Amino acid sequence: MSSFKNDLVLLGFISAAHGIHGEVIIQSYTDKPMNIGEYGVLSSEDGRSSFELSKLRTIKKGIIACITGITDRNKAEFIKGTKLYVRREKLPILEAGEIYHVDLIGMKVVYNDCTELGVVISVHNFGASDLLEIQLNCKQKTEFVPFTSDFIVNLSVESGIIVVAIPQFTAVDRYN
Repeated sequence: MSSFKNDLVLLGFISAAHGIHGEVIIQSYTDKPMNIGEYGVLSSEDGRSSFELSKLRTIKKGIIACITGITDRNKAEFIKGTKLYVRREKLPILEAGEIYHVDLIGMKVVYNDCTELGVVISVHNFGASDLLEIQLNCKQKTEFVPFTSDFIVNLSVESGIIVVAIPQFTAVDRYN
């Protein structure tokens, strides 16, 4: 993996074309969806394409935006599905106790007794709160753990370990 890719943080993706003048609908992963426009020029994952957003407005389906150089629906359709990234140094400095979701990916998850559960492969939010998706050790299955203080006992970015307090049968025994 290149150092360029390691330096990128996913902020959203282009979900659809909108209208005939090249506008797009963007699903934003920023804390406040409109903030995706505050980071300047965004890039594709490989860094080959750049996207300068303007004229942002919200709708139920996401954010509508104009992108420099995209002037008609055909061009907008062509970039549909493109993930939008920003360099990590453009992100705000976090306050104590805060963490970017991207920093959770790849962290090892263990129980209180140090028994390994698996590795975080994704962070989701389906409306209630953030959920860690964990690839279970030696299993083809994943398990969701709420990313709340009721379930997360300790989290150390430096060591790459998240300690969880959940009954082991909810994750492991169900798949044995």
